Amino acid sequence: MRWLLRLVLTLVTAVILLAALAFLLPRDRIATAVSERLAAATGRTITIEGPLQPTIWPVIGLRSGTLRIGNADWASQRPMLQAGAIDIGLDLAALWRGDIVIRRLRLHDADIHLERDSTGRENWRLAPQPAAAAAIPATPVQPPARPITLDEAQLSGSRITFVDRASDTVLRADDLDLRLEMPGTDGPARLELSGRLEGQPLALRSEIADPAALIQGQASALALDMAFAGGRMTFRGRGGLDLAAEGQIDIDAPAPARLLSAFGQPDVALPAAAAGPMRLVGTLNRTRTGTLGLRDATVTLSANRFRLDAQLHPGADRPFLDATISAEALDFSSGPVAPAPGSAAGAAPAARGWSTTPIDIAPLAWLDADLRLSAQSLRLGELQAGPVQIRARLDAARAVLDLQEIQLLDGTLGGEFVINGRGALSVGGNLVASEIGMQPLLATLVGQDRLIAPLSGRLRFLGSGPSVAAIMASLSGEGAFALGQGAIVGLDLVGMLRRLDMSYVGEGSRTIFDRITGSFTIAEGVLRNDDLAFSAPLMQATGSGRIDLGPQQLDYRLVTTALAREDGSGGLRVPFLIDGPWADPRIRLDLEGIARGRAEEERRALEARAEAEARRRLEELGVEAREGEPLEDTARRALEEEARRLLENEVRRGLGRLLGGN
Repeated sequence: MRWLLRLVLTLVTAVILLAALAFLLPRDRIATAVSERLAAATGRTITIEGPLQPTIWPVIGLRSGTLRIGNADWASQRPMLQAGAIDIGLDLAALWRGDIVIRRLRLHDADIHLERDSTGRENWRLAPQPAAAAAIPATPVQPPARPITLDEAQLSGSRITFVDRASDTVLRADDLDLRLEMPGTDGPARLELSGRLEGQPLALRSEIADPAALIQGQASALALDMAFAGGRMTFRGRGGLDLAAEGQIDIDAPAPARLLSAFGQPDVALPAAAAGPMRLVGTLNRTRTGTLGLRDATVTLSANRFRLDAQLHPGADRPFLDATISAEALDFSSGPVAPAPGSAAGAAPAARGWSTTPIDIAPLAWLDADLRLSAQSLRLGELQAGPVQIRARLDAARAVLDLQEIQLLDGTLGGEFVINGRGALSVGGNLVASEIGMQPLLATLVGQDRLIAPLSGRLRFLGSGPSVAAIMASLSGEGAFALGQGAIVGLDLVGMLRRLDMSYVGEGSRTIFDRITGSFTIAEGVLRNDDLAFSAPLMQATGSGRIDLGPQQLDYRLVTTALAREDGSGGLRVPFLIDGPWADPRIRLDLEGIARGRAEEERRALEARAEAEARRRLEELGVEAREGEPLEDTARRALEEEARRLLENEVRRGLGRLLGGN
């Protein structure tokens, strides 16, 4: 309200001057004199339509027609203030004694336009014109240096519009009624205001202990009580016209969504964990340079309670928030999203699959931040983590989450997660997991809880797009995983193998395994794996295939071998095909693979029989196979030896004939 108090004081000064001029100058020159005097005091163009009328009864004073105060030269063309009429009344008896007692100061049907540009300039900062610009006939009358009493200042049926170009925010207040009482500068001043802010009711009461100190640019003790959007705020402390303040603040907002709507964010839908009642109690501090601080604050939000220390600095390009949040326990369990005020309720549930709703990245550019969160326990849906230490840095619409310490589901999770809103939205990360329980993890992430095992692994990924669906369809990256001893619930692979019946469930309906390992690559939203290794007491398996992350589809081949003996002999090798949506996959025998497998077995059997027969023949010829020597090498060696023997015999006979038997 600094701008309003300054305007009131400017008008009071003008009244003191005009109280004398009103009866000395012709009426057609009074409006000109007032306009020039106010223009000199404010540095703005002042227009008064209609002559100023001196009033005698019930109090001496002035009444004018329409008043316009021009805007700053860099702001919009509309006036900063336009009022349908001004009524100023003085106490004649007090004026005769030399005291200034203003009985009334009323602005009717006022339209006030406040504006801040992208560099932080404010149109309500008034600068007096040079002395030469204020030329009033006759010798100016200097206001007496006496205490000023303002019985009543009123603003009725008025409107205020605030435009912030830096944050692209527009706030509107309508039906405003304001009442200011300042019986004397040595006593308290009282301010009451009521109206509607962005359609939400607003009421304010304030008491200033030392208005004289306030007028002189010093701080005064003050109390503020405000009711808004179904909530309330109280402040007890000290403050001044430069908006520097320090004191205890208490905010109680039963519906935070309504509060955001009242401050120009009507379409924000809050998650269930942030949609409940909010209470903040702490020490508020605002410096003359605009830094807003909160110390030793206790915040209650829905079922969560945490401690907060924060400072919001104006910043050159954007505000900068430096905050530390600590809590014993935080619960951000899954739940319905609280609709913004005025939005449709009871909307149909979204179809199965990733959301295609565009992600609003505008909030990433609202401010820069360095946030530190620590909690002994953290709950996200079915996920229970703790202790947790996370640091989040936001710089020019790029957020980096440093997972410094997260104890998650009997294991640990660490690494980095990045959300980049500079231009098109992209997300990426480099995560490392150790011994994390898979059942609650999958239940929360993809709605499946069939896999029970500890997970260790690494994941590097990058994706971009305007929605979750687009991001999942664009993912790229790589990783590896290892699952320790566990079970697959609802699937009895051993029973299926023994009966070759995919509908077989079996007692307990689960497959117990010792270890599952593998690695994968991701390109254009498709995850590929070629080295899955599955080890179980009664079965071994290998697998390869693809997972389309965008449409959530599986296309995987698993080759299992059921072991009849402990030494691994007598196994039954059966391939399975797993395909369809991962929420309800189809598991079937790979009949073509079985046929190929049987043909391969028959080929190998024929080759074995042929090899055995060949060895028998070689043995009949007296050729002895060497240990580990392939059959082909044995046959080749036998032929070479026989050819050498025959050649030697022929050479010997030829030499005998040549030498005549000698």
